[in-house]
Amino acid sequence: MNNAGVCSVAAYEDQFSRRVARPLPDAQAEHLLGDSALRERCERAGVDLGQMVAALRLPAAQRLEAVDSATQEMRLFRFIDLLAARGIRYVLIGGLAGRIYGSSCVTGDFDICHARDAANLAGLAALLADINAEFRRLPRYVPPALHAATFATETDFVFCTPLGKFDLIGEFTGVGCYASAIEDAITIDVLGHPIRVLSLPKLISAKRSTGRPKDRVVADELTAIARVVASLPVEAEC
Repeated sequence: MNNAGVCSVAAYEDQFSRRVARPLPDAQAEHLLGDSALRERCERAGVDLGQMVAALRLPAAQRLEAVDSATQEMRLFRFIDLLAARGIRYVLIGGLAGRIYGSSCVTGDFDICHARDAANLAGLAALLADINAEFRRLPRYVPPALHAATFATETDFVFCTPLGKFDLIGEFTGVGCYASAIEDAITIDVLGHPIRVLSLPKLISAKRSTGRPKDRVVADELTAIARVVASLPVEAEC
């Protein structure tokens, strides 16, 4: 693992997403902050350049730490511990994935796209039972029980837990199911756990495809971040 907190790359990981998730070198950060034309373009797009650069200077795990500071109802690192302990296969999506890429979005949800095989669903059911999760939206076809059989009846389930909101998204617009989400997801290290994160292009696609104004704002911000990082010279990995 390099000191950016981004784990060793697999051949299929999206290389540009990995680049955005790494800390921005100081020299590049200062170059961006001193670019008045870029600052004006960001202002027209409704993006705070200073805030963007401050986020991009941080390692991925530290970008997530700000979420727990901003939303007292969620303890995301505990979720990560629990998912790792159960060996759950998932891809981090939604607002938390956006934070990893430098978004200023504050989210109260821990959203994952999960593998829907029987073993993974059983592990998720056990985890949710252990933390006394409650359905925020009742299942349509079966009683609201925290069982793998329940989770096999639909793709998406949303919960309230003592750790915050936890959403299981088996399939989502703009991307599809777990197989599509995982194919070019990047890997970052959080608390010693390798976690998979939806690639930046797919995250932008997912946000745009919902049609919700708040998601469009995040998609625009992530697009601006992508353009800024793409304009910089590529530095060698450590």
